[in-house]
Amino acid sequence: MLREEKVSLSLNGGQRFYVYAASGGDEKSRGIYRFIFDADRGQLSSSSLVFGGINPLFMAIHPSGRYIYATCNKRPFETPHKGRIYAFSISEENGELVELCEVSSAGDTPCHISVDKKGLCSFVANYSSSSVASFQISSDGRLSEAVSVICHEGSGEDPKRQEAPHPHSMTPDPTGSRVLAADLGLDKIISYGFDSGSGELFSRESASTSLEPISGPRHLSFSPNSPFVYSANELANTVTAFAYNLKKGSLSEIQTTKTIPNGFEGETYASELAVHPSGRFLYAANRGHDSIAAFKVNSEDGTLRFVDVFKCGGAWPQHFQIDPSGNFLLVTNKKSNEINIFRIEHETGVISETGKKGQIESPSCVCFKTYDKKNIIM
Repeated sequence: MLREEKVSLSLNGGQRFYVYAASGGDEKSRGIYRFIFDADRGQLSSSSLVFGGINPLFMAIHPSGRYIYATCNKRPFETPHKGRIYAFSISEENGELVELCEVSSAGDTPCHISVDKKGLCSFVANYSSSSVASFQISSDGRLSEAVSVICHEGSGEDPKRQEAPHPHSMTPDPTGSRVLAADLGLDKIISYGFDSGSGELFSRESASTSLEPISGPRHLSFSPNSPFVYSANELANTVTAFAYNLKKGSLSEIQTTKTIPNGFEGETYASELAVHPSGRFLYAANRGHDSIAAFKVNSEDGTLRFVDVFKCGGAWPQHFQIDPSGNFLLVTNKKSNEINIFRIEHETGVISETGKKGQIESPSCVCFKTYDKKNIIM
């Protein structure tokens, strides 16, 4: 067992953070595990199962660092939907999780959850039921039942993967007044207005942006210091760069570029992407090709310049996250049951495998407990 200890959340010196990893999405699912990440040495402690018996698909940590939310599929009982959301409080002393509540995701296969920058609202994409939903977050971290549920309509050109809408993520924008839904089934990104006080989504204020047919937008990442947003497109294995209108919430395409080498013909699907905290680089994961592509970001026009593609150290990189120090990238290699750690070279954006890793069954998501005091109004 991991010995209990209090971990400093300071971002200056002696950097250590709690890391939570979801073991979920298939028959080997176990629940949520906790690690301690030493950001000076770039290594994970042994794992500890802190909540078992669920099938977590995705997680998000509240910007206060006090709560964590996890989506999962369960057998239907009091509702017609199988999707559930768990809310937990995080112990400051030892990182243990205490269940606060469990609510319906108002749909099936809730594959993504996010929290707005003020920590007042949560948003979920229900992949199988073609719906997105919003929830209020109370002062003690609990979730309300769904405030808004919006069902997307239509289909795309791929008869197997785009026979219906499939929302794959809900990403709040930097203004705190809009949230962007990436719909893999429609090849669209839909921008919704929302009320941070009530959590209500406003479909009448939505703006829709279409991508190339059979792109399959999956996850989005905003630049931390420029009005640009990037989409990882699962079906095409591409990243699309957009200019983002902060007032209107609308997108204008700048560039689309491949995330795999030219000539590769095997089965592969883009999964996660993230802009480095410096805003200088973007990384995108490829399942099947089992790699991480790195790009240099032009801060003036948002375009991407290819750096290189790096093997991910395992099989099927479902998700990754950059640590708060910006020095390391942690990849959840789902089919090889490990979390691999890469060091980031700050001048070039090149990543290199450290040889250090954490091990759990079927890791589907990883997130760091951080603390963003300036944005919290609770």
